Amino acid sequence: MKNLYIILNTLFLLAVVSCKHEVKNEVQTDENLVEISKAQFQEENMVLGKVEKTEIKEQVAFSGKIVPKINGIAKISVPVPGKIISVQIRDGQYVNANESLLEIGGTELIDLQQAFASSSAKIKQLKSNYDKVKKLFDENIKTETEYLLAESNYTVELANYNALNAKLQNIGLKPANIINGKYVSRYSIKSPIAGQISEINVINGQNVNTETEIIEITDKTKTELHLTLFEKDYQKIKIGQKVQFWGIDKNTSKSLATIVRIGGKLNSNSNTIDCFASISDKASTFAINQMVNGEIIVSSDSVPAISQTAVYTIGDDHYVLVKKSEGETNYQFEKKKISTGKSSDGYIEILEIIKEEILMNGTYNISIE
Repeated sequence: MKNLYIILNTLFLLAVVSCKHEVKNEVQTDENLVEISKAQFQEENMVLGKVEKTEIKEQVAFSGKIVPKINGIAKISVPVPGKIISVQIRDGQYVNANESLLEIGGTELIDLQQAFASSSAKIKQLKSNYDKVKKLFDENIKTETEYLLAESNYTVELANYNALNAKLQNIGLKPANIINGKYVSRYSIKSPIAGQISEINVINGQNVNTETEIIEITDKTKTELHLTLFEKDYQKIKIGQKVQFWGIDKNTSKSLATIVRIGGKLNSNSNTIDCFASISDKASTFAINQMVNGEIIVSSDSVPAISQTAVYTIGDDHYVLVKKSEGETNYQFEKKKISTGKSSDGYIEILEIIKEEILMNGTYNISIE
């Protein structure tokens, strides 16, 4: 019996010692007060702060893509049908304005030059005849019918001559050389803008006509943001509003733009409206037609606010921990219910007046239920 007493007494003493060494960092003295030891405060990088005036932005989210401006893209077709003699460019290659892209030949080119040379000779004859008939008509020697016929023949051929002349100049040929019998067997297609080759739809030896788009060139320095908005956000958007956007990863650096055009027609299938924004900084990291996400800043106000990490949500209610006192080894906080307003960029508007310090950060291990 004596041994049993000794064992029970020993176990009791061990339990007392164990309880004395147990430390509890977080103590709730009542339902509205929370005590946090200074050791826990330091270990969990807790931060105190006050309500301060902060710029809170109302933002509208969108999806969109990078598109070329009207003067930043060129779709090229041939002015005269023919056969591809040589392709001098490759996909992705940078070309300068007026640089040769490919060469075209074929019977259509020869026929064009021959038709122009024939029209050139014919126009001289018809002009001479017209001048002669007009003079005789003015002297009442030729009839009005003869005069009108000469005028008509000359006018019709002059129109044909001018059209052929324009076609030749359009493909870079000199009409004077052709009049003198200096024909060419091929002509070059030249780039109307500087940029990168984004599409090639021809190969050597292929026959092409004037309706076929054979090359596309895009200039990455002349792009804009094409964004899509839901109907519910349409009334909030105005020209001049600022936009920030990013690629797949929101954590990457953001690019900036400004709304410049707002569509007036609703897409009936998706209930969205197209808008366009001018990119205000260099977006060389974005590819043409790359999809992006972003936000339009529709309003911005300076309001009393705190970090969103300071706010607890219990059901539909919001709370913060307000510092009440500080001892040698701990802090005492009071759980205070608050009303909140707008939020953005990690901050939230506080509608109450709170002058005391608030526990702003490191609150994730504290229960205030």
